[in-house]
Formats: sequence, C-alpha cells, structure tokens
Amino acid sequence: MTDDQLEDLNRENQLLREENARLRESLGLGEVPSKTQQYAGRLHRLHDDKREVIVYDYVDETHPMLARMWEKRLRGYRAMGYRVE
Repeated sequence: MTDDQLEDLNRENQLLREENARLRESLGLGEVPSKTQQYAGRLHRLHDDKREVIVYDYVDETHPMLARMWEKRLRGYRAMGYRVE
C-alpha cells in the first residue's frame, strides 16, 4: 500500500467516524444505529465516481408485518435526514 493510499483510507475513516458521531448524536447518546441506518451509511462511503446516493426501498404495505417493518425503516431514514418520496 502506498503512502497516498494509506492517507486516503485514513481520511475516509475519519469522515466515517465523524458521520457516525453525528448520527449517534441525532439518535441520542448511547444509542446504536439501526440496521437500516448501518446499511444506508455504507452507501455514503467515499468513491471517486460517486456523486450522489439514492436509496430505493420497496414496500408491500398490504401485508401487516411488512408494513410495520417499513415504518421502522422510515423512522431510520428520517433520523438520517433522508427525503422520502
């Protein structure tokens, strides 16, 4: 690994730690992010060709259990500041 690559990894790691700290603060101290927030957070990892992050979440609201699961994911998206359309 070159020095430049190591520096890039360190910079990305620092950005991820800062984003995680902001997320934890928005959720309240001591809370662990939900799986939805963890998955979505991975999408925000830096990449040279990445310009924006769009999350597509498919919902079957006709089934009660799946509708409840969607409501939980929706709360997670809102906690991260996502716009849900």
